[in-house]
Amino acid sequence: MEHFSVHDRYRLVDLVAPLLKEWPTRLVEACREARMWRSWIIHDDPCPPYALASIVNEHLSLGSYKPSEVEIRAALAYLDRIGGPISKAKLVRLIGDCEAVDAIMQVEANNRL
Repeated sequence: MEHFSVHDRYRLVDLVAPLLKEWPTRLVEACREARMWRSWIIHDDPCPPYALASIVNEHLSLGSYKPSEVEIRAALAYLDRIGGPISKAKLVRLIGDCEAVDAIMQVEANNRL
């Protein structure tokens, strides 16, 4: 853009200005309508521009999933039913990792002693 003439820069800003009206509301609404979330918008860019990343992180992040204690215990019961040794690695592959997994695995280990 630094190589553009003053007239070309003016024209470019004139063309882009309508797109920036009501920033970032229009962007957030359009992304939600299209069901586009943070992981889709900036997944290819390890260092996205702050102006975009801050809006996407604030408005379009779904958060991370953490299984409940009931889900963890149900997964343990499932692993027990299918047989074989129960390990944290098997449980994590089934439901994901979180602090509650460690605590419940510790209780289960003590109960089996």
